[in-house]
Amino acid sequence: MATIPSESVPPGLRGAAIGLVGIGGEIGGSLCGPVLGGALAQHFGLFAPMVLSFAGIGAVFLLGLVIRETRNTIPSWRNVTAPASPNF
Repeated sequence: MATIPSESVPPGLRGAAIGLVGIGGEIGGSLCGPVLGGALAQHFGLFAPMVLSFAGIGAVFLLGLVIRETRNTIPSWRNVTAPASPNF
């Protein structure tokens, strides 16, 4: 959740960007979710909120498949060679 905001802003603003994304998810999930789910269930039945949830999960999954990687360097910890194993 923090990768895209942290790579999209200057280094000095990374904490603020990650915090805004986090609070947006908290407010959207805990405030708007039950209200929208309740309204859908009242008008269309109990199956409607589940369909909306699965549609959101599917949309995020598809977005994850097509989003372009912005940092394609190998982390420095992956270049470390493992110590030689003892011969037993």
